[in-house]
Amino acid sequence: MVERQLENWEVSDAWGEEPIVSLNPVLLARHLRRSFAVSIQLPFKNGDVERCRGVLAGNVKNELLLVEMLSTADLLVGDLVQVRMAWGPQLGTFETRIAKLMKEPRLCFLEFPENVHLVNLRRTPRLTVFFPAEAELTGAGISGTRVLKVRMMDLSAGGCSLRSRAEIPEDAQVRVAFMLPGDLTVNTLKAKVIDCELMGRTFQTRIKFLQDPGTAPTLKEIAKWVDEGLSYAG
Repeated sequence: MVERQLENWEVSDAWGEEPIVSLNPVLLARHLRRSFAVSIQLPFKNGDVERCRGVLAGNVKNELLLVEMLSTADLLVGDLVQVRMAWGPQLGTFETRIAKLMKEPRLCFLEFPENVHLVNLRRTPRLTVFFPAEAELTGAGISGTRVLKVRMMDLSAGGCSLRSRAEIPEDAQVRVAFMLPGDLTVNTLKAKVIDCELMGRTFQTRIKFLQDPGTAPTLKEIAKWVDEGLSYAG
């Protein structure tokens, strides 16, 4: 599982003494924008835990994971650490040892794990989609009502992701309208913004539907459609 997830993150197949020092900072930044958040936990004998944050910047296949450290900790080469890393809707946890540390740039090299425990974080199944929608925005300093033409990128009974040319304020009230493929019914749902991130030239916004997926008829229909789509794809 880990190898399949990380095989596109290789920094170098030819492992040398200083494989990352000569890496162009711009190239490294591109890796970091797309990389996975990492939490490294160092347990102590008295029960305390030292935690530090980072992002996965690359790997040497089947040998090492490369983590760009965002916070400092008293880590030493050889320390046994517990690592948590998010892969989309799943959280991966594993134990490994620190193989190497670098101060500038601040990098931590972890031994490639033998086993990873995965936990599904999503309460509702989510399906990748790509169809048009409209987002009606109010509040957040918006005069009246503003309607954006957006693209829905994924969908579940709990919420969805939208791609737009304009930013959707995080404190805006959202009403999203869309039709499921093959159905002429216009589904209109109230939602709140979780976050909005600039990705290239467009904004990616995650929103959460305010209705209860267990009782709202529209969300029940969406849940059924998502389940059917996942069954067909899988």
